Amino acid sequence: MRIANNVSMINTYGNMKKANNRLQKNCEKLASGYRINRSADDAAGLAISEKMRAQINGLSQASDNISDGINYVQVADGALQEVQNIFLRIRELSVQASNDTYQDEDRQAIEEEIKQLKQEVSEIFNKTEFNNIKIWVQDTNVVVGHEKIDAIRVNVSSPNCTLDESNKASIPANGTYNLKADGDGIVVSWKAYNGKEYETKPISWPADITGNHSFKLSDHLDLTGNPELIGIDFTYSYNVSKYAELKNVIDSIDGAKVHSYTSSLFHTKMFSEKPINGISFSASIDYPAMLASKKDFEKYDTDFIESSVNKIKNANNLIQNPTESDSSLKWQFEFEMPNIGTVKAESAYTYYICDWKDPDKKWWYEDKDINGNIIGRPSIPRYPDPDGANLDSVIDALNNDRGLSLLKDTNGTGGYIRVIFNLTAESSYKINSGDSTSYSNVGSITMSIRVSGSDTVETISEKLASIKGLDIYAGNEVTNELSSKSYTHANWYEEPWGIGQIDGDPIYEKKEEINLEIQAGANEGETISIDYTALTNTKVGINDISVLTREDANNAISLIDKASQIISEQRGIFGALQNRMEHAKSNVDNSHINITASESLIRDVDMAKEMAAYIKEQILMQANQNIMPQIRTMSESVLTLLK
Repeated sequence: MRIANNVSMINTYGNMKKANNRLQKNCEKLASGYRINRSADDAAGLAISEKMRAQINGLSQASDNISDGINYVQVADGALQEVQNIFLRIRELSVQASNDTYQDEDRQAIEEEIKQLKQEVSEIFNKTEFNNIKIWVQDTNVVVGHEKIDAIRVNVSSPNCTLDESNKASIPANGTYNLKADGDGIVVSWKAYNGKEYETKPISWPADITGNHSFKLSDHLDLTGNPELIGIDFTYSYNVSKYAELKNVIDSIDGAKVHSYTSSLFHTKMFSEKPINGISFSASIDYPAMLASKKDFEKYDTDFIESSVNKIKNANNLIQNPTESDSSLKWQFEFEMPNIGTVKAESAYTYYICDWKDPDKKWWYEDKDINGNIIGRPSIPRYPDPDGANLDSVIDALNNDRGLSLLKDTNGTGGYIRVIFNLTAESSYKINSGDSTSYSNVGSITMSIRVSGSDTVETISEKLASIKGLDIYAGNEVTNELSSKSYTHANWYEEPWGIGQIDGDPIYEKKEEINLEIQAGANEGETISIDYTALTNTKVGINDISVLTREDANNAISLIDKASQIISEQRGIFGALQNRMEHAKSNVDNSHINITASESLIRDVDMAKEMAAYIKEQILMQANQNIMPQIRTMSESVLTLLK
C-alpha cells in the first residue's frame, strides 16, 4: 500500500474529467440540434455543409424569384386578356358600321365609342405595371453617338414676320405664343399689344402620328375676321418616332411656348453748323415705344422726334462742352417723343473697333488664343467708371496707356469709336390708355465716330463740338421706304432653353424589344429570359381604325383582326414562359429539398444516438463519483497497520 501517490484516486479523477468533457459535448449537441457546432467537431464536414448551405439559401431565393416572374407574366397576360376583350367590342362595332343601313351620324356615334376604347387600350399599354415596372413602356438610355434619341423632336422655322401699321400691335405683348395640346389637337394663343387675345382654330392631329408633321400659324387664324393678323406667322414642326404615341406627343407639346422678340432700327439725321464727315447716329427704338408713339414707321418720316432741333434742352447739345471735358459727367441730352413725352438720353459705355492692319485682315496685338494664334481685330468696351462715358472715354479709346488704341500701333489704319446712349422715358408710358402694363425703356442711340489714320484728339474734339442736334427718322428719303424694317423673331424655348418637354424629363425613344432576366438558380448564369415586344396602339396597328365610312369600317375589321393576332402571339409567349417557370420552380424546390436533406445528414445531430451517448457518459460520471469514497476508505486502512 502506498500513500504518497494515490494512483487509484488519480485514475478515477482522470476518467471522471474525460466523461465530463464528453458529457458537455453531448449536452451541446442535444441543446443546439447540430452535430457540428464548431470546425473542430468535423472540419471536412463543416466545409461541405457551408457550401451546401449557400446552395440551399440561393435555391430558396431563386424559387421566390421565379414566383415573381410568374406573377409578372400573369399580370401581363391578364392585361392582354382585357385588350382582347376590347378588340372584340371594336370588331363588333366595325361590323355594325359596315352596314349601309346606318347614316353618317350613326357612324359618328360608333366612332366616338371606338375612340374611347382605343384610348383605354393605350392606357393599358402605358400604365400596366408590376412593382412600379411598366410592362410595355420601358424607355431606353442607350446612347447613340453622344446623345440620347428623343422620341419627339420639335422645331420652329420661318419665324420672321414683317410688321406694318396694320399688324404691328397684334403680336404677343409678352413675347410669347402659348401652345395647348389635347386629344383634339393644338391651339396657339397669345395676348397682343393691342389688348386683344387671339387663338388659332384647333389644329388637328394627323391620322398617323409617327413621322414629321408641321403647321403654319397663319393657316389656322381667322384672317377674315381679324385682318390685323395678316403677316404674323411661323412654322412649327414636330417629328415623332415610330415608338411614340399621341399621348407622348401631347405631353411634350402641351404647355410649350414660342418666344418672339421684336427689334427695330431707325436712321437719324444729324444737324450741325457745317457738315462734318465721320460722325453718324443710329437709333434702335423698343417695340412698346414704337407702338406708343403712334408713328407710321413703315413710311418715310422726318419727325419721329417732335421738333427735335428746337427741343434738345442742353445749350451744348451733348451737355458738356466737348472741348472742356468734365470727368464727373456723362454725355446727356433730352428730346420729346409723341405720346411718350420727355425722353432722357445718357451715355452708357464706349467701345472701339480697329480696322484691319493689312490686306490679309490680320491685326496682331498682345492678346492671343490658347494656341498662340493671333486673334482678329479687337472690339474693346470702355464701360463707364465713375467718370462716365464722356469725352475722356473717347480720348482714352484713341490713345490709352494699355497699348491698345486706335492711334497707337495700328500702322495708321484707324477705325471706329462708338458711344452708346440709353433712352429712358422721364415718366412711364402705356401703349393703350387702359393698359395695366407701363414701360420706361425707349431704346438706344449709337454715336459712331470714324477715326482715320491721320486723326488726332484735336480733330475728333472739333468734330464733336460741331454737333447741334439730332432727328430720328424712319425710311429712305429717296425711295420713301423703310430702310431697316422691324421683325418679330420666334424661337422654341423652355426652361432651360432647348428642345424637350416643358415639365419633367424628356420622352426618350422606347425600346422595341423588352428583356427581363429572372435569376432562376443559385449560381451565376442560371436565368430565364422574359423577351417580348413592346406594345403600343401604333405597334398593333389600331391608331388608324376609323368607321366614319363603310370602306373605313370594312378596313377596320381587317386591322382589328391583325391586332388581335399580335396580342394572341404575345399571350402565347407569356403562357409558354409561365409554364416554363412553373417547371423551373418545381425543379428548384425539389433541389432545395434534397440538398437540405443531404446537408442535414452532415450538420444535424442524431438525437437518439446522441441521447444514448449522453446516458452512457452520465452513468460513467456517476460511477466515478461513487468509487471515489471507496478509494478514500482504502487509504484510511493504513492507519490500522500503524496502531
